[in-house]
Amino acid sequence: MKVWEKLNALTKTFDCDCAYCDELLLSIHAETVAELLVYHLWMTNAGSLCQKALSEKATNHFSHKQTELGRFYTLLLSEGMKRDMCLVPYLVIRGLPSEAGMALRRAFEHAGVLAHIWNKPKKVEALQNVASRDYLGAFRMEFDPNVNKSLKALGLTKRFEVMKFGAVAAKLYNVLSGFDVHGGTGREIESWSAKSAKHTCSFCSRSEIGTDILHHRLDILTSGHKLLCGELVGLTADFCDPSTALASAAKALSDIDHDPKTEVDRLLMQLRPLQPRGSV
Repeated sequence: MKVWEKLNALTKTFDCDCAYCDELLLSIHAETVAELLVYHLWMTNAGSLCQKALSEKATNHFSHKQTELGRFYTLLLSEGMKRDMCLVPYLVIRGLPSEAGMALRRAFEHAGVLAHIWNKPKKVEALQNVASRDYLGAFRMEFDPNVNKSLKALGLTKRFEVMKFGAVAAKLYNVLSGFDVHGGTGREIESWSAKSAKHTCSFCSRSEIGTDILHHRLDILTSGHKLLCGELVGLTADFCDPSTALASAAKALSDIDHDPKTEVDRLLMQLRPLQPRGSV
């Protein structure tokens, strides 16, 4: 036996992963999960392209003194955002949507800071000390009460104030925080079972597939993924030199946004088992 087979014999973890994934993609949630995967595949293909474009533009965008700092944090934040976004579907198909929510929440934080330093390049200096008041004022808290009042009126927070979809980002971030960081409203506890869940290994009990809470979570995770893809395209469109590759990536995302069902149906046809002829 290989090592992973021995581990599986001890824990049943890989058996549960596979069984959960099969059931999820044959359930009423299949289209939502497939949509999440469609945006994930776009990010997998286009994310590095957008990163490269931003990195190359950093030389002219940030001051001479801040060029290396700007390039470094652009790469760090964009890569952090991309990796956390990739974790979302990875965890969803394994039955761990709450952990996926925490990964998406981090991705929002990366995106917010990235948007700040590209819209106001001088702010990159504040990233050198995340415990400082400068950092707090640059990225997380508005000290001017009048500005803060204006942000609230627009449904914005300091963290997301310069993002294109900042008000939606702030709302989704608050929902993710409530569900997965601050204990939620008790609905999460209601979803826990006194007995072992169907797909339980020695490491974790995976989410029950037939619950309203899972449906709600998947909607939030997919919406967040879609928003962050749009933010990355928007950032490159605003600040990077036009190119055929960037235009192609933007068009691909626009096509998905306008007609997600086509891509969702195509993906599900690839993933689902072939039905025998004459079957209903």
